[in-house]
Amino acid sequence: MLLTPESRWDQGLHEFYDQLQQSLEAGGNVTLYRESLDLQEFPYEAYRLNLARWFREKYKNIPPDVIIVTGQQALRFGLQYEKWMWPGTPVVFSLASDVDVIQMNLPPHFNGKVLRANFSNVVHMVKTLLPETTQLVLTGNVPPGEMNRTFFRQQALQMADELRIQDLRYLPMQDVLEQVRKLPAGAVIFHGMQSADRASARQYGADALKSILTQAQQPVLTDDPVQLGQGALAALSFDFTELAKETAALALQAKAGRDGSRDLISSGWIALID
Repeated sequence: MLLTPESRWDQGLHEFYDQLQQSLEAGGNVTLYRESLDLQEFPYEAYRLNLARWFREKYKNIPPDVIIVTGQQALRFGLQYEKWMWPGTPVVFSLASDVDVIQMNLPPHFNGKVLRANFSNVVHMVKTLLPETTQLVLTGNVPPGEMNRTFFRQQALQMADELRIQDLRYLPMQDVLEQVRKLPAGAVIFHGMQSADRASARQYGADALKSILTQAQQPVLTDDPVQLGQGALAALSFDFTELAKETAALALQAKAGRDGSRDLISSGWIALID
């Protein structure tokens, strides 16, 4: 059983899920059932509880041998509601930040790989590619909707490394575009692709980046390599294919009744330049 936090995936996540299924099928007789939790669109306690009960009813004749969850939101869901679904069933997690996983105090039957994807990666890329930068402007991803990032305001300020941080992720898109138009020389924009407009609750994705690129007079960086060639100067990315293979290996171990080690994977972020 694969539980994903959202049904809308960017290119990197498509690569991850496609490779995950291929690796699982290559490892033996495996049927993968996929369920999207849609936790960001329906952030209600009653919804989550009813969803867990529905999964138990839907799969009562074919309970999963292993549950795979991606991102810290889905991981929290699995931890909080497992008693309503399949208590004690092995859970393998992936694409979740090390900061969140460590704080969850997971039981022994939860195992997986974490990502060290903190804000220092962004700062390092900016200072390496554009050493004259004095101001870093954040647009796009709005916590807690991020799958695996730890780019929250407090962490960003702590890791700013002499850059002035301007966080626009909490503003409606119209306000973001107005601020972007006014940015001075020395500013750089970092846009996270999983984005939402708090005013309208619309999901934007690549459309938000296109709007920002039409207004920005300063360099724009992003976390989606697919956007290179569309106006972004550079992108940060994980090796989603390798992460999927490692996640599948852990799931197959769990299915076979073997325990895997709960190791920490370094983020593996690479800067790709247009």
